[in-house]
Amino acid sequence: IDQTEEENAQKELDNFLILAIRHYMMSLEIGESDNLSIFRVVSLWLNNNHHDELQEELSRHINKVPTFKVLPVLPQLVARITENTGELSMSMLHNLIERCAKDHPHHVLPLLLALANSYKDKDYCQSPLQGASKPETRVVAAQHMLSKMKQKSNLKTLIRDMQVVSEAYISLANFPHTPDKSCKVFKIPKSEPITKLKSVEHVLCP
Repeated sequence: IDQTEEENAQKELDNFLILAIRHYMMSLEIGESDNLSIFRVVSLWLNNNHHDELQEELSRHINKVPTFKVLPVLPQLVARITENTGELSMSMLHNLIERCAKDHPHHVLPLLLALANSYKDKDYCQSPLQGASKPETRVVAAQHMLSKMKQKSNLKTLIRDMQVVSEAYISLANFPHTPDKSCKVFKIPKSEPITKLKSVEHVLCP
């Protein structure tokens, strides 16, 4: 009896979960007054990542949600990407991020670049704390996603320019210098990439 009651309770919970995600998604598809529903959707999605029925319900609605409604939660979503796109949940996540990048590149690409460049400091400084380590799967996934997006002509130039500027900032951040109290202005050496930036018309840079 106890097992039967437990199974019935679980079925009831599953039904409420599907109903909740379905109506949250419908409100995001057609509504304008309560876009905060996206936070609840992401919470239910990520907390039930292996719930097959929920993932299938999401897949029926996710492509109908306007991408601008997803922007507030993109930092959390980008941090969750992996290379395992064989799973429905991860495949949906990748597709959603790519849709958002296409519609709002200046919001999305910096998030992907920050993740993809997580280990770039190693190229500019030699620290005993930075030994050889296997990159996190989300870092590799971000790199692959950017490479895939570069194949699209409308994003290729923008990604290239953003990458150049990002690496210039990373190089400057790792430039060794000794603070001089008598000098109020720090002169950036001409050898630094940031002083050589040119033809990056699509990115705001110094």
